[in-house]
Amino acid sequence: MNFDDFKTAWNDEQAADIKVPATIEKLKTAHMPVEQLRRKMHGEFYVQVISVILIAFIPQLLNFSQSLYLPFYGMYAVFFSLCTYYLAKLIIFYKTLDVSTLSTKDSLYETYYNLKLNIEVYKSFTYSLSPFALIFGALVILNAGDGKLMKMIVEHGLKDTQVIWATTTFIVVMVSVTIITELYVSKQYGRYASQLKTLIDELKEV
Repeated sequence: MNFDDFKTAWNDEQAADIKVPATIEKLKTAHMPVEQLRRKMHGEFYVQVISVILIAFIPQLLNFSQSLYLPFYGMYAVFFSLCTYYLAKLIIFYKTLDVSTLSTKDSLYETYYNLKLNIEVYKSFTYSLSPFALIFGALVILNAGDGKLMKMIVEHGLKDTQVIWATTTFIVVMVSVTIITELYVSKQYGRYASQLKTLIDELKEV
């Protein structure tokens, strides 16, 4: 190797040494959004667990008639299964969010794509629970006034206007849930995904 080759190799090595700290610093900046995300998920997990437990006592709290217990708890069993499945996936994802593993670009990519995937799972979970919320709400309405509405429906059936009203309510609620879910997820979790995506783009330039 002549002097020029040695000089070129030395300069290349110095350039590489400069890039490594820059990459490390970029990876360190990912710690803050990931830690904030972990705290938010931790809090939301307990809120959801408490909510699922409290819903189980709606019949007792609102003095449901005995005839509504079976349909309520039949739906609650399916509702509980869906919640358990989602919360299990939430726990698995939470355990993968460890800042100590954010030491390489690949680990950052994995965290980002797992977050995007779980955001979609969260949306699907919310949408799948919307019909249950409507059914639980309908049972509460049917139970109101000592079940007068339920007795009237059993005796006389539903009028066309009532069917139209129920259908319209269902559509309005589902559209509202979709809009609220998109806004909530974007505010609560989407910003962390955006921060990680920005960091990934910056690392491509390092």
